[in-house]
Amino acid sequence: MDYTDSKIRELIKIPKKVVKPPAKNSKSQWMYEQYNLNVASENNKLYFYVYTRQSTEFKEDFSIGLVYLPQDSERIRILRYNGLHGEHTNPDNTKIINKCHFHIATENCIKLGIKPDKQAEIASEYSTFEEALKVFWKDINILDDIKEYFPMYYNLQLDFWGKL
Repeated sequence: MDYTDSKIRELIKIPKKVVKPPAKNSKSQWMYEQYNLNVASENNKLYFYVYTRQSTEFKEDFSIGLVYLPQDSERIRILRYNGLHGEHTNPDNTKIINKCHFHIATENCIKLGIKPDKQAEIASEYSTFEEALKVFWKDINILDDIKEYFPMYYNLQLDFWGKL
C-alpha cells in the first residue's frame, strides 16, 4: 500500500468500533502499566490496534498509539500521543524537549526508511494522560463510549470527560 499523508489521515479519521476490549487489569511491563484493545472500521474491513502505556513512577511519561493492521503488508503505527519523556529529535533535527507531543506517520518518513511516525509536534490539547486519552479517542473516531473501556479514569464527581 502507498501511504500518502492523505491516506494516513483517512485511516486515522475513519469511524471505528472496539472489537476486543482491554483486559480488566492492566498488563505491567517493567515500570509501565499498559492496556491494549483492538478496533475495526464500522464495516469490519480495516483493523487497528490501540495501546496505552503509562509509567507507574512518573505519570507524566505515557504513550497512546494507533497501529494499522493491513491484511496485505506489515503493521504500521500511524499515530502516537506522548507525554513527558525527555528529548525527541525530528527528522529535520528540530527538537522537542520535555513537552507533551504527538506523532503522525508521514509519507516523507516512510520514503526515508525511518520510523513512519518519527515526525512530532508539540501538543496543545493535552498535558496529562487522561486528557491525551480523551483527545486520542475523539481524534481516531472511536464510536464507543470511552468510559466503558477506561472507567478507572472517569471521575463521577468531577465529570472530567463530559460528553463526547
